[in-house]
Amino acid sequence: QSLRKLCLEYPVHLVIRLCTDDPDIADFYAKLDAELEMPLDILDDPTAESIEFARAGNGWLSYTPFLHRLREAGTTTKLLDLLDERQLTPHETRKLVQLLSNSPTEFPEDAGQFVAAVGQHIKQCKPVFDCRSGTMKPFVDVAGVKRAMNVSSACALL
Repeated sequence: QSLRKLCLEYPVHLVIRLCTDDPDIADFYAKLDAELEMPLDILDDPTAESIEFARAGNGWLSYTPFLHRLREAGTTTKLLDLLDERQLTPHETRKLVQLLSNSPTEFPEDAGQFVAAVGQHIKQCKPVFDCRSGTMKPFVDVAGVKRAMNVSSACALL
């Protein structure tokens, strides 16, 4: 009740970093996080978070320690909060890929051309540490981005 009051009465965004293996406590906070009217994000450890967002349909993104620290710091980028809640829409996927790509130019608007441009851009990027797999890999899986963007094989040639 106190958290709800704090979130509704003041302009805050809370991040709670869980440090427990107790399923009852984790379930309690997961229910709080599910309440969309609260500006609240509940974070587990990086590996668990990466598994959650993959289950939500966003496994095309490599979940890095940097991305986790950014979320822990309380970023106001709502897309990062949505990663473990639901599958991103094609528009949201495009926006997040563009944001994380660090590309000096905008990717094309056309979905097929966008996926092809991301595929070319990935070739120039250094691999990142992915918390879910425990390996170094590209910051996005191009085939996964293609699926997230609803692009058929006939629409995008990589």
